[in-house]
Amino acid sequence: MEMRGKLVHEQKVGTFPPFEMMAASLRGENDIWAGKRENRANWVPEDIKPKLKESGELMYFAGCTASYVEHDVAEASVRLLTDAGYDISYMGTDEACCGIPMKVAGKWDVFEEIYEHNTSEARKRGAKTIVTSCPACALVWKELYANLAAERGDAYEFEVKHYSELVSEALADGRLELANPVGGRITFHDSCHAGRAQGLYDPPRDMLKAIPGVDYVEMEHNREEGYYCGSVLTLVGEIEVAPVLGKQRLQEAVDVEADTVVALCPCCQVQLRDSNIKNDLGLKIDDLSRVVAQAAGYDIPETTERAMYYWGYFDKFIILMQPENMAALMERIFPQMMDAMPAGMKPMMLGMGRIPGGPKLMEKMMPLMFPLLVDGIMKKVMPDLIAAVQEYIGPMPDDMEELVPDLLPRTMESLMPTYLPELIPHLTPRLIECIRQGCREEELAAS
Repeated sequence: MEMRGKLVHEQKVGTFPPFEMMAASLRGENDIWAGKRENRANWVPEDIKPKLKESGELMYFAGCTASYVEHDVAEASVRLLTDAGYDISYMGTDEACCGIPMKVAGKWDVFEEIYEHNTSEARKRGAKTIVTSCPACALVWKELYANLAAERGDAYEFEVKHYSELVSEALADGRLELANPVGGRITFHDSCHAGRAQGLYDPPRDMLKAIPGVDYVEMEHNREEGYYCGSVLTLVGEIEVAPVLGKQRLQEAVDVEADTVVALCPCCQVQLRDSNIKNDLGLKIDDLSRVVAQAAGYDIPETTERAMYYWGYFDKFIILMQPENMAALMERIFPQMMDAMPAGMKPMMLGMGRIPGGPKLMEKMMPLMFPLLVDGIMKKVMPDLIAAVQEYIGPMPDDMEELVPDLLPRTMESLMPTYLPELIPHLTPRLIECIRQGCREEELAAS
């Protein structure tokens, strides 16, 4: 993180393009999933709402993925905590992403804005202890926020707990009891952010072993030696590598004849589900809190289908933002881009496309000329680019569909200064060929 921060934040090198869209969503709506801020607390069941206080010393921090995608993580965590007798408060729609995607992306300025927001909202509510479902959120509150506070000279008074620490204690002393068995053989995946980063190994296992008659088995590599799930950064930056890493992890579950791989990290669950499907392993990937809540008598739907539905859209955006694919998409709007050029430039370029040696000359000119023109052109053709993106992605979740016309311009504005050198080599030959053909819109549409 330190190296990427210096490259991106200090030396202004570009980060992974998808993180620019996450940053745009975060700055606008406080989350990375392109969900509307007003819908952040929609996961809360009606019967739980009265139990979540507006203020209090023990504050539950749901995080983005549990709030918008894997609702079972948040619901089951809160049901177990409240059944164990804990009084918890919750920020609701004032909660923002913990910011770890921005920290790992090197966008330290955005991370600092989030730190200020979340710590301010927690103090307003009198929070002393932050309880999370996501281990990455816990790591942020425990270390990254604390370190930033120390650098700034800010006071930082928060204690941080993962819900499994509190629930395992309640199971041990009898405040919480599990009466229902859970079928199948279960194994547990150690999240890097929970295990290696925070030493959180026993509480989740204690929770699973408290299930009556549980058939629990360890994978060969576990605890400190547990394999990486192959999660989010790999899914964003090395799409083809992610399911290979995921298969390494999940094959060990197959080898011990487990039916279900339980994980406590929402992002690990997304990656493991993706790898399970792509490798056709036939496993069930489930959340720790949901499995234990099931043993406590709750029927909380698991969220594999919803998680893969949402991740499918992120996957499309990630693929689209590869320079060669963005160039292919922009080819659809070349006629509009030509029309958006400064007065007189379009006929000049079309003329050069018809004269001997003209295209060769443009090959040399375009990399120098396009960076000077791109801001003005993109502002004029942005509605056409948005329409092309929406056609490429297809029907989206309601919030995403509504937000994309705002998110895409801000993403492209942040992205272009460092993205252009990668985009131009793919864009130039396509644009020159369009110019040679006269850039007729109907021909591009037909192709």
